[in-house]
Amino acid sequence: MNKNDLQQACCALIERKLGWGHSDDWQNQDFETLSAKIFEETQVVLSVSTLKRVWGKVKYDSLPSLTTLNTLAVFAGFESWREFRQRQLHQDDGEFSHAPGSDDMGLPETGAPAMPIDESQPAPDVSVESGAATRPVSEKRPPSDFQAANAHTHKAVSPRTKKAHPAWYLVPGILAVLILAGWMYNNKGPAAPKSSFSFSSEPLSNGIPNSVIFRYDAAAAGGDSVFIQQSWDPRRRFAVPPNGHTYTSMYYYPGYFRAKLIVGKEIVKEHDLLIPSDGWLAAADQKPVPVYFTRDEVRKDSALRVTAALLQNKNIPVQPQVPEIRIYNIGDMKGLRSDNFVFETELRSEYGQGSAICQKAAVLIHCENSIFLFPLSIPGCVAEMGLMLNDKAVSAKTADLSAFGCNMNEWVKLRCEVRDKKVRIWVNRKPAYADALTSEANNIVGVSYRFEGPGAVNAVKLARLDGTAVLEETFE
Repeated sequence: MNKNDLQQACCALIERKLGWGHSDDWQNQDFETLSAKIFEETQVVLSVSTLKRVWGKVKYDSLPSLTTLNTLAVFAGFESWREFRQRQLHQDDGEFSHAPGSDDMGLPETGAPAMPIDESQPAPDVSVESGAATRPVSEKRPPSDFQAANAHTHKAVSPRTKKAHPAWYLVPGILAVLILAGWMYNNKGPAAPKSSFSFSSEPLSNGIPNSVIFRYDAAAAGGDSVFIQQSWDPRRRFAVPPNGHTYTSMYYYPGYFRAKLIVGKEIVKEHDLLIPSDGWLAAADQKPVPVYFTRDEVRKDSALRVTAALLQNKNIPVQPQVPEIRIYNIGDMKGLRSDNFVFETELRSEYGQGSAICQKAAVLIHCENSIFLFPLSIPGCVAEMGLMLNDKAVSAKTADLSAFGCNMNEWVKLRCEVRDKKVRIWVNRKPAYADALTSEANNIVGVSYRFEGPGAVNAVKLARLDGTAVLEETFE
């Protein structure tokens, strides 16, 4: 299997994960949405043009960069491109492998915990790293150039070669069976009408952590498998009994989700689900459960602050790998829409040593099925930034995001104004970026902050264009 074959196999896994149909039918907006989803899961921006090149929509002779390949592999459910490549070469039958921890339908391994997508669990696809841990797999090495050449000039056949060749007379029969099975699978009778199914959910509390009871009726599924999927990611898909009626899941982070009831490979019902934070929530991200801080622990000196001393008190090390600190306020934002609003905040990093030298931070405005994400760091680390505007991803590799690099030891003033889908952003009262939104407006459901280590927020205001605040806090 050469590099092009590996690339196509990875694309096929991503297409299966998304469930959008074959990429031959994808339009430009599909690649924009894919770019946004990849960024949301990996915190790496792959531009639409890069994705189109990878999928062969645009002629390009060069192979993708290792960064691009690593990002695609992580999004497909692997730890890295190296792990993905090893798993493909390990397949004796030529089939591309599934993502680690999944079966033919993208399900977790037996015994794996049920984990909601993105904000709901400290899942393997959080912002800093992605991909579930897997058992080591030995790599099957391809023959060297010398061995390959030797094979064509000598009649002797190695024992391994003999073992790999089945009896030739079995091949036609095997092919016929496979073709018949594929034809029968693709020509199954029509499923029961979607109106035959029901699906609802009920959060059991108004804060985090939270359990959600899903109630469903899938008796009309017949012999098909039934799944509940908590968002767009098939890795958050769990098999349920077709004759059952209840399934309960745990949510460790707040957020907005679109839950789905799936029969076979078809979504028969879906609905929106908001998991609120019940005010301000601060946590250090770790697996399997985040470390939560009480409000008294983090409301200090007219700010919401997670300090190095607080982490030390919780026995959370800051070296060699600094923890990601998350601060949320998710809930009812009184109908504020993503195409007309004003957002202002002040924040700073409070740690810049070792692996946190870049003092990275991100400010997120959460919407229904999309986000705004504003990156910040010291100037020297701007090249790794990615800006997200609703469903539009902007990479510092191909756009000037230098204004988002600043002195992170001082309070940084960030302002975003969206007026009739036109976005303007200021950092420390200086214009930083302007653009126009291309996707449909959504309801805003809250804000969050992510820091590379200790950080603080001392002011937040989310308002309508006339200045009416729907969320305002100075932490006095």
